[in-house]
Amino acid sequence: MTKHHANTGRKNKKAQTTSTCNSIVIRAAVTYAQAVAAHEAGFRADPEADNVTAARTGDRYSNISNAALEKLASAPALSAEALDAKARIVALIIDDDAGVMEERSEAFYRSFASDVRKFLEPIIREHWLADVEARKAKAA
Repeated sequence: MTKHHANTGRKNKKAQTTSTCNSIVIRAAVTYAQAVAAHEAGFRADPEADNVTAARTGDRYSNISNAALEKLASAPALSAEALDAKARIVALIIDDDAGVMEERSEAFYRSFASDVRKFLEPIIREHWLADVEARKAKAA
């Protein structure tokens, strides 16, 4: 195998990893949103004042949303689409926590902040380098 083919293989593997991570993040974000919505809809539909039926059947959706949030906290957003998927559910998580940050939510927020920084770092560096070059050109 030539050196060119070896590099191409690595690039393809990285692209597959990125694609897989994107799929995991996007699917988990959608799953979280749907599970939270289903859980809330059950309580709105339950005519009983104590919401016993909604609470009993809602546990399933709580478990699904918790698992999705844990997955989101551990899966990196390696693209703009995956980062956007995480960003789209931030307000849902805040609403779902009802003013008390849960451990799962904190892990997600830390992961999300790290993803944003990693995504923006090369863009910010590129802007900084362009500014440095512009100042050099202006000074010359």
